[in-house]
Amino acid sequence: MAKRIGLALSVFLLLGLTGCQNGFLGIFGCSNDDIEWEDALKLNDISYYRYYDNNENTATVTDSQLGEKIGKIRYAFNNNSCSNYKLKNGEAFYLAKGTPIYELRGYKSNFRVVADHAVYEVGKNPHARTLGDLWDIQGRVTRVTLQSGIDDSPLGEFTPTATSSLIDQLLPLSYVGFEAVYPKIKQHPTGGVLLRIHLQDGTSFRADYHSKANAFLDGAFATEAIQELILTEQSHIEAAAGL
Repeated sequence: MAKRIGLALSVFLLLGLTGCQNGFLGIFGCSNDDIEWEDALKLNDISYYRYYDNNENTATVTDSQLGEKIGKIRYAFNNNSCSNYKLKNGEAFYLAKGTPIYELRGYKSNFRVVADHAVYEVGKNPHARTLGDLWDIQGRVTRVTLQSGIDDSPLGEFTPTATSSLIDQLLPLSYVGFEAVYPKIKQHPTGGVLLRIHLQDGTSFRADYHSKANAFLDGAFATEAIQELILTEQSHIEAAAGL
């Protein structure tokens, strides 16, 4: 997940993908003046965010990469929403009404889909039971990098052995959702570790880990073994970088 999405994830999920229809704004005194919605859609109860790479460039999907059509946008909010309306299936911010939604060839549609020739990546999936259900990355990971907390630039890479071990331990973790991990993370404002998981197709996404809460912001509590592995690799990378 890209820097822009990663930084906005906690705020966006905390809002619960909410908004209200423009017709009610005057009644309830809701103003959109300071709201900039994330580019998101919801389908089959799964919330997706538009994919951006580490340089905030979006991936353009060609027709040959499109899989089966699995839905369409039936309502687009754009500036017609505020913070008390929950997105329903088939609704989106910014995508036009009638925009078809497709599978992305090579990935399960509960991880990534395509709309308007852009990739949308899962942010929240109530049907997932493990991180492996949330992220369709088994056998696809090439490396894991430690990112700067200032500008999300890479500081260094995990060793191949550590990368393999981390992914093997990550995917079976129980997925409990953002709402379950956030209260504990909020109690420990320091200890954030920004990881980026790189895939074989050249894409990547952020996995925000909080060492003191021993939890991933995407919605999973880690084991002590994972905590030790991440902190050990972080220490080695930062030492090599002179930090």
